[in-house]
Amino acid sequence: MPGRAMLDQCSDGRDERGEKRAHRLSRPPGGLYCLWRLIDGDPRDWLILWESRVPRTLALVLSGASMAIAGLLMQIVIRNRYVEPSTTGTVEAAVYFALQRIQRTLMPEIEKRLRKMGIQDPIWYEILEAAELAGDEGVRMLALQRRLFVPQYALSRHVSRMVKAGLITREASGDAGRAQIIRLAPAGTGITGGIWDVCVDLIHKAFGPRISRGEAYPVLRMLNRLYD
Repeated sequence: MPGRAMLDQCSDGRDERGEKRAHRLSRPPGGLYCLWRLIDGDPRDWLILWESRVPRTLALVLSGASMAIAGLLMQIVIRNRYVEPSTTGTVEAAVYFALQRIQRTLMPEIEKRLRKMGIQDPIWYEILEAAELAGDEGVRMLALQRRLFVPQYALSRHVSRMVKAGLITREASGDAGRAQIIRLAPAGTGITGGIWDVCVDLIHKAFGPRISRGEAYPVLRMLNRLYD
């Protein structure tokens, strides 16, 4: 290539005739030196400019334009006006794992205190509460499963343990199928108040110094939307 030949000839600081170049201008300080070399007509510097610097600059410009177009297409497809991590679910995942860490922090102590009361799992509180609110009519297992968001087999296991502990009763609904109704037993009356006191005490000690009541209500409303 002619350019490469010129670069080889000029690599030792000499022009095509092999003579030293006489600089017509005095060397300026700082960043003006590169501009001075181009103005001075150095063929090697012009070669580097056109064969190295200009193509790289154009490549950077084209890469940036391509990324901008890709972001615009994602906004159009996702229908999200803003480019943010939530487009790919990053923020939502961070919220989920933060909630998991909070649960793992509090649950061991809550479960320890509840076992002393004869409550083997914190979900027993919600089962007892549902049965208490239903009154004499009782609550159907299917409705309880939908309310608690637990698998059917897990709910059946907890209900069996609570029946064995004498806290609730379970009987067939009399309708077609295998529907069952859960009712509160005399031994389970009033237990929810004690469970609530234990949970509130531990949760208040953990969260009270870190979050105010005014901050807690918006958080509660946002969390309720996650499972509605």
